[in-house]
Amino acid sequence: MAPQLVFAYGDRRVKAITDTTHLIESVKTVRLMVEDRLGLSADTYDLFDTCGKIEQLKDLQRAIHMAGEQGECTIEVREHALATRLRAVEAENSQLTIRISHLEEELRSSLARVERRFAEETIPRIAELAQEGAEARRELGEVKRTLNGFNPQEFIASHDSFTEEVRRRLDEVDSQWQTDKLALTLVVDEAVKHCQQDMKGLEDYVHEHIGKIDTCVATSEQLRRVQGTSQERMQSMAADLRWQQDEHLKFVRHCASAFEEGLKRAEAHSRASSAPDQSAKVEN
Repeated sequence: MAPQLVFAYGDRRVKAITDTTHLIESVKTVRLMVEDRLGLSADTYDLFDTCGKIEQLKDLQRAIHMAGEQGECTIEVREHALATRLRAVEAENSQLTIRISHLEEELRSSLARVERRFAEETIPRIAELAQEGAEARRELGEVKRTLNGFNPQEFIASHDSFTEEVRRRLDEVDSQWQTDKLALTLVVDEAVKHCQQDMKGLEDYVHEHIGKIDTCVATSEQLRRVQGTSQERMQSMAADLRWQQDEHLKFVRHCASAFEEGLKRAEAHSRASSAPDQSAKVEN
């Protein structure tokens, strides 16, 4: 029975979709399984077993052989540091977008509350004050009409009491108007103050998180440049490794040729040394 193939990715352990590990023909097949089961992108991770990195089919066969027939063949999946940082940046950008959306929703709700309060409290109060002003003007009109038809002798007789009554009524109207105007002013000032505070808080919040977003974008661009530089270095190292392999192969061939040449010379020398001995035996 073939061992069960298990992928270890961080704290996660995920079984492969197949139990026929002996039918796996290439490392690429295992990579396709990893990408399907763990949701990783191609070329953003490496595979390892207890003996080291798995790059070729013989490395994979070594891991399966070491697991035994009844055990688990555990392959560790190590994501590249650049891919991990890009994933973190994308997650933070998503969180910032959600928070900005929530903040915009809160601002719209606050503005709606201010408008509703202005419509439900301020506008009715203004209408009441206008109605009271109209009532006061009507009363003043009645006073004027009364004054137009008054008898001077009667007016002189009741001058003091009439003047006091008019002054008292006017003082009451003025006092009521000043009180209502102050109340209206306080209501409007309070509403404007709350609106300004909400706008200031939103502006500070947006400025703060826009700076973080710019930092994340700059970091992402820097990571892409570092990835490009790393790929160039890896390509250069691969070229150097191929050159060293070619030189090593040439050296091995040269050594083999020299060894064969030495053997031929030794055999020739041996034959040359044995020829005089045979001649001496014939003469005897």
